[in-house]
Amino acid sequence: MSLSSSRSSSQQSRRSNLSDDSEVEQIQLLTLQPKHHNPPPQRVVSNRKQSLTPDIIWSDPVPRCFLYSCLGILLLILIVTVHDYIIPDYMHVADHAQQHSSNSDNPHIIWFILDDLGQSDFSYHGAEFETPHIDAVASTAIEMVHHYVSPICSATRSSLLTGRFAWKMGLQGVLMDYVHPSTISHIPVKYDTIGHHLQRIGYDTRLYGKWHVGYSKASYTPTQRGFNTHIGYYQYAIDPFTKRNVDAWAEGHDWFVNGEYSVNEEYASDVLLDTILSDLDAYKQGDDPLFMYIALSNPHFPVVVPETFKEQQMSACSHIASELRQTYCLSVRYLDMAIGAVMSKLREKGLYDNSVVALAADNGPQLLNYCNTPGQHIAAGSAYPYRGGKYTLFQGGVQTPAFLTGGVIDEQYRGMKSNQVIHAVDWLPTLLHFTTFYDEGYELNVEDTDGVDLFDDILSHTMQSGTTKEASSSSSSMTMSEQRDYLILSMEYENEQYVRTGIIYKQHKLLINNELSFADGQSCDARSPKPDASDVSFESVPVRDVDGEDDPDMMLFDIAGDANEQVDILNGEGSKHAIFDDDSNEYKQLIVAMIKLLNYERLRKVPDIKTQSFEVSVAPDVNIPVDTHNIDGAHKPFQTEDEQEFPDGYHY
Repeated sequence: MSLSSSRSSSQQSRRSNLSDDSEVEQIQLLTLQPKHHNPPPQRVVSNRKQSLTPDIIWSDPVPRCFLYSCLGILLLILIVTVHDYIIPDYMHVADHAQQHSSNSDNPHIIWFILDDLGQSDFSYHGAEFETPHIDAVASTAIEMVHHYVSPICSATRSSLLTGRFAWKMGLQGVLMDYVHPSTISHIPVKYDTIGHHLQRIGYDTRLYGKWHVGYSKASYTPTQRGFNTHIGYYQYAIDPFTKRNVDAWAEGHDWFVNGEYSVNEEYASDVLLDTILSDLDAYKQGDDPLFMYIALSNPHFPVVVPETFKEQQMSACSHIASELRQTYCLSVRYLDMAIGAVMSKLREKGLYDNSVVALAADNGPQLLNYCNTPGQHIAAGSAYPYRGGKYTLFQGGVQTPAFLTGGVIDEQYRGMKSNQVIHAVDWLPTLLHFTTFYDEGYELNVEDTDGVDLFDDILSHTMQSGTTKEASSSSSSMTMSEQRDYLILSMEYENEQYVRTGIIYKQHKLLINNELSFADGQSCDARSPKPDASDVSFESVPVRDVDGEDDPDMMLFDIAGDANEQVDILNGEGSKHAIFDDDSNEYKQLIVAMIKLLNYERLRKVPDIKTQSFEVSVAPDVNIPVDTHNIDGAHKPFQTEDEQEFPDGYHY
């Protein structure tokens, strides 16, 4: 396998010169020029003796081309007819082996998507309970200390799958998730997923568990978006036993096997883990390399485990005083057990040495006493020591655990930390670097891909590992790739102003109109308690009481020196701060530069900044139903394939 240090197709510079509008326009005009200037073909004069065939037929190119075209069409019809007779199912999606040959140079890719797991929810990062299997992986992995995501599940997962920022697909979610039952929201069909790319080079692509990036048409579901097989659910949360969805959609079931609704009341993660282990057991030498996208629900709400598991594991969590944190401990312990089982099976089958194993949490954890814990959204997670959690653009919502390990990672890098800034969009091109994708001549469409291949950057910016997140967050610097000057965490634009918007530039983070309250006004600006088994409540502590009316319109943090966001440089005053009266003030200049970057992206790089919030997710009245597409008691696809992809006026 080639692990060359650079790939020209994926290492193109992403820098944009924004200081001079005329220069930008000049660059745009230059891109309209053809890349190659081929001269017209020369006329070829033949010295051959003229044939007896009339000159009008064989000498005149027009009728000659017509006759050849007719012969070609007849030959093509004959080939297709014979081929259809011999192999009638040649277009079947799942039978990808007929279309691609296996490449033994390609490693297996095992990708765990950790649902709502917080920075202090496992013992390697200081949790008050043990997670031996996650710790074993983390201690032999490269840890991505500065791993950024969106604060909501579907937004992050859409970026992980496509390498595209969610805010460029209308899927940006802060406080509210736009993908839920009975909506048409989805990853636009123009974007290929990592599954599509890996299928092209012979991978057997399999998805286990949560999808959550659209389902209203069958063509939006996993087995038609780059995955050969899928077992699991389409929405954001289910009761793991009944498979019913939650909140306003609890009347609908959600469990599918390769696109077919399946009735099942076994514990969801048990079913998924059994399937994963069975698939690994069935793997034979010479089979196509595996891509396993593993998205268990643990520890996402509803937080529950089987009674037998609870009895077996309670001794590991019984010392925790908070009942809700104790329950959460059990769910994380299940996740830990599952990761350990998969890793053991990889080694048992002799697959580990030729595997890349990645772990990435999709957003910050659900906290107690936080954002009104809407609906059944109750979980005692911890993002300590970071500010905020799920639903917010504070570090606790968007900086999550991430590790890269496996047999193909050189031993010199194992157990190290990388201070390279990496975003969810970067996983796709970086994982492809481990394969022959680029070597085989494939390229990512740079117009549709925001992620960059950080393979070299990650390896060149490693440092000695610590054991707790608290230690690493205070001591590690952060390095932005040369391929990226800034990182927009999320962007929305309403009524001529930015809302729920965050950007990182020059090691500072600017939040604009970042809503800090939810539902009845309970604060979303809070800190997780430090993991402590004696903490009876384990509730988050509000940084400031907010009612939605006095939220500052801007907040600025030096996240290199203040990763825990203790100090808002604008002191809670936002745009009313005195620095805005002084044009020479460095912070004013920095904020102006950040807003210019946002304007540039919004005006020139985003097809449509509007969110895919087509249907209501919270009924304005109890008599207004939101679950309008419950089909035979299940949340199945409800649109026909010929229906318009998006409503008029939406362009993604």
